[in-house]
Amino acid sequence: MAYNEPVLRRLDSPSANEIDSAVQVLIEAYTGDHTIETLTAGLKSAESLMFRRSIEEALKGGECHIAYDGRDACGVAVWLSPRSDWRCHEDSSFIEALANDMREWYADHFAPVYEKLYASAGLESTVARKGAWKLLWLGVIPNHRRRGIASRLIETVTTKADEDRKKVIVEVTDPERVNQFQRYGFKYRSVKNISCGRYPGFPIWYLERESGPTPRSSGVQP
Repeated sequence: MAYNEPVLRRLDSPSANEIDSAVQVLIEAYTGDHTIETLTAGLKSAESLMFRRSIEEALKGGECHIAYDGRDACGVAVWLSPRSDWRCHEDSSFIEALANDMREWYADHFAPVYEKLYASAGLESTVARKGAWKLLWLGVIPNHRRRGIASRLIETVTTKADEDRKKVIVEVTDPERVNQFQRYGFKYRSVKNISCGRYPGFPIWYLERESGPTPRSSGVQP
């Protein structure tokens, strides 16, 4: 099947339908993902809220880019700028949507391990995230993968960060994604394992990229 070259657009004063479309792309892109299942206790309502809240925060203090194939959204990247930050486990509306046992898990397990992820790299999370671009989510729906869409979504901000001499950081929960980001100049700094009782759990890697020319990845693009 022949595909047209996807068009990338930055969401700017989006309509409710445009935000809904971006949320739906992320839901489709992360279908079956153990990280999302664990973070949301398998609740679709919590998953939708988590993606929606991150997009809302990016619209206030960052950027949200969407790839379109014709009229259809097929990829999304949610970024926070150096002047802002947001984390799902510190968002009251998201945490309150979860059952008490999950609220306790976030406070007693996730948050401490998250801080250790940065401490293992000799960093404090708030300090490390301040002054850097942060990629919250990067998702391409399955039937549009291997077209270079994810790579282009990454480059929208790494190019800007290079121009402004800003660091870019990302937290990754898939080893294949670690390799992907390393092709774009990101360096592995630390890794921790997140466990969660009856849910699968996941590893989380912290990677960072200093400002500089964006390497061109070789081979098939995601």
